[in-house]
Amino acid sequence: MASNTVKVKYNPFTVTTEFELNGKHIKSGGLIELSNNLRLQNWIDRLFDLLFEELNTQKINLIFEGMILDGEDVKSAVKAYQERETECSLSVDCRVFDVQTDKKIEQLKELFEEAKKGPFEIFYDKSLHDAFEKAISPEFDVTVLATMSAGKSTVINAMVGRELLPSKNQACTASITRVINDDSKPNFEARRSCKVAQDSEEVKLSDDWQELEDGSPLIRDWNEEKFPQKEGDSENNREEKYVTSQIEIKGNIPTIHVRDGIQMVFVDTPGPNNSNDLSHNKTTVQAIQSHQPSMVLYVLNATNLGVEDDLSLLNLIRDEMAKGGRKAQDRFVFIANKIDQFDPENDDEPIAKVLENVKAYLQKNGIENPLIIPVSAELCKLIRIAREGAQLTRKQQNSLDNLTEQFVEEEGMNLLELIAPELGTQLYDRLKQQLDSYREEKNDEKVAELLSGIPIVEALLDDYLSKHALPAKIKDAVDIFRRAEQEHQALEAIQKILEKDQAALETITSSLEAFQKDQTRIDKAQQFRNAVEVKEYSSSEATKDLLDNLEKKINTELLDPLSKEFKGEIDPLVAEKKIKKAEEQILLIVAEIQNLLAEDLERVQKEELMVLRDDYQKYVADLLSALPDTEESKLIKDFQEAQLDMPSVDTLVEKTSFEVQKRVKAGTERYGFLWLWKRDVYETITEKKVDMDQIYLTFENSMEKFKQKSFDEFYSRCAENFEQSKDVLLAHMEALDKKLEELVEQMAVAKKDATKKKKLVADSQKRLDWFKSFFQRLDAILQLNPESGETR
Repeated sequence: MASNTVKVKYNPFTVTTEFELNGKHIKSGGLIELSNNLRLQNWIDRLFDLLFEELNTQKINLIFEGMILDGEDVKSAVKAYQERETECSLSVDCRVFDVQTDKKIEQLKELFEEAKKGPFEIFYDKSLHDAFEKAISPEFDVTVLATMSAGKSTVINAMVGRELLPSKNQACTASITRVINDDSKPNFEARRSCKVAQDSEEVKLSDDWQELEDGSPLIRDWNEEKFPQKEGDSENNREEKYVTSQIEIKGNIPTIHVRDGIQMVFVDTPGPNNSNDLSHNKTTVQAIQSHQPSMVLYVLNATNLGVEDDLSLLNLIRDEMAKGGRKAQDRFVFIANKIDQFDPENDDEPIAKVLENVKAYLQKNGIENPLIIPVSAELCKLIRIAREGAQLTRKQQNSLDNLTEQFVEEEGMNLLELIAPELGTQLYDRLKQQLDSYREEKNDEKVAELLSGIPIVEALLDDYLSKHALPAKIKDAVDIFRRAEQEHQALEAIQKILEKDQAALETITSSLEAFQKDQTRIDKAQQFRNAVEVKEYSSSEATKDLLDNLEKKINTELLDPLSKEFKGEIDPLVAEKKIKKAEEQILLIVAEIQNLLAEDLERVQKEELMVLRDDYQKYVADLLSALPDTEESKLIKDFQEAQLDMPSVDTLVEKTSFEVQKRVKAGTERYGFLWLWKRDVYETITEKKVDMDQIYLTFENSMEKFKQKSFDEFYSRCAENFEQSKDVLLAHMEALDKKLEELVEQMAVAKKDATKKKKLVADSQKRLDWFKSFFQRLDAILQLNPESGETR
């Protein structure tokens, strides 16, 4: 059977994919449907089944053109397919480009500044400015989660190269801590935000920035401390206490590769078993389920797997990874910490076996193909703080010497080789080259540092930025630029009319003026407005399915297991442990449900705006259908379609959000309720026993109230958003009508005055030339081909 050559060209900055079959472009069919507007990582693993089925062949030669890191995913997907389908022959030739993605961000910023001074009004819109700033926002969050005593703080300290966060063998993070890389800072600084303990929605207070020394107890004290109100607070609130809600630390992290337009932020969140605030659980859930470019490092204690305090978080991660494709595989990195506590000379526990155990543990919890990096955070931390000039204690120095010797001398501690199959070829080769160079220099410190595993994690962070985060930011920014195309199309329509001779211009202008004054058109416009104004929100099947699924989630993942667990009368100490564990599960599932509802609000709003926008487009089509089929009428129709075209749904959503921000104070974004459990179980117990059935009923009743209140408020917010969407649509309709009226007036002037017509034509052409030049430069920024000067 003859072979087929399939060429795939993928551009991550525009999220476009081109296919060729034996030299001919493919413009429709299954391949286009598979990849349309989707990132390569979402469809590459499904590509080959589709190719062999559609081509009905046993042999395919694949040619891939794109970025280096995307090429790594293609080769990985090909390898997986070859191992699974041994009867089919699939070869791959990757022709990749080394693209400096961070430079493109800076180029887009410069282009946007130019656009703000250009001739297109859309670039003057503040809502568009806000959207662009959001798209290129520099902060890139790396959320660090962990089981109890896994060494989360040590991992962060190792990456920072300073002893900033307290670390001990018990939960010591009670507040969210954000460690921000800021190369402009010579020293690390910290500040905290606080709120009233009795009411976590009270106004927040912030301390000034304070210098943070290595080993300072400041962060520990802030995590543990409750303190009186500040002097000058009202007498009525004098007895209230404040608690630390968030801690910010910023300074220069020397090991982080500086990227233009990116500011790395490590987010240390309290575990479910140590949070003093429901909002912390919401932050954790949002980090796991985030649709924005971000990463999650999940730290496990390799010496103590199977602890129960992480099962709820692992379930969340499992669900995200199951639906996220290869991007999710890259976004979640599992760190097997404390690998130095295993003896590489002990045949009963080789490091490879330890990693197998970690993988089996994660797979047991539903996480398939986890990326696991073995790490000695303690070794890396000691190397780096010593390099920064910190005075190590005798114990620390002995530990550093012993661990360095162990990792340099013992072949079994070569963590890079142990995980080589899990890393892409390009990343492995880069790290291997560094390692060989250090060994050739006999630089034991650098060898041990790299083999500690932390630099491998940092390299994965850097690759994720290049492969996912920066291309996503560029795509979002480019989509904002593309909004000017609608204004450009309208301008082209005007130019075509103005370029007509005087007689034709008079005919067209007269037709437009008649259209404006036509009573039938006016009546239809009013009828449409009236229909929109009386339209009421009605929940879709998708919304009903979401709420049904959330109700099932509460029952199957929480109440059903608790009903089996909370039975009979048991000892108070045992009861307290069970209740504490149940409270942690409840807090997490409450946070998850609130996050899912908040996310679905935007989907519902887009859904309703799409319906309203479609109704408007039908109304415009109906108006224009009465025009006769002549050349002049076609120009009139093109002109009116361009002028009456409604912005995209995403633009309308942003416009809605912007207008809400102008009318409503911050705080209206929030809905739901704060879950404040009281842990005094003695109201429901006898002297020596606790009635667990009664406790379960309390949980069940509370969850029912939470569910009903959350669902009711969700529907209320959907209805409010729908009303705001109607207002935005009608306002846009009024603005478009007004703009059309102004343009018709301009044409009426042009048909009477040849000099003014000539000036209008010249001005219009100048704007069209600017647009053409602008978008040629934009397209050049987005190129991957050899002409861009970035080939490899």
